[in-house]
Amino acid sequence: MKNKTPVNPNYYKGILPNGNEIELLDFFKAFNLNHNRSCMVKYITRADSKDNAVLDILKCIKYAIHEIKCKGINVEPLEKALREYDKPFTTPPNDPDLDINNQLFVNKKIDEYNPDN
Repeated sequence: MKNKTPVNPNYYKGILPNGNEIELLDFFKAFNLNHNRSCMVKYITRADSKDNAVLDILKCIKYAIHEIKCKGINVEPLEKALREYDKPFTTPPNDPDLDINNQLFVNKKIDEYNPDN
C-alpha cells in the first residue's frame, strides 16, 4: 500500500483477495452508494485504524439512522439513544487512554450537575 498521507490515508484503502488495492471511493462508485451509505462504510472500515473505534462506530450509526429516516420510518427512539453518547468528551479525543465507558460515566455526572441539559 502507498504511504499514509493526510489527503489519502491508508485507512481509506484495502487489499482485495486478488492482491489489488481498492480505495473506498472506487467501492462507493462500484456499488452506487448514496452519501449516507458511503459514510457508513467509511466509518466502519476505518474504525480500527483510528484512536477510538467506538467513536467511528457511533458515527456509522448516526448515518444509518439518517438513512432509515429517509425511508419514512420513525427513528426518534434511535436518535434518543444515540444522543446519550453524542456529548462533548472531557478528555481530549486523541488521548490513547480514552475509555468510552468511563467518559460516558463522567458525562452523566456532568449532566446531573448541569441544569441546562
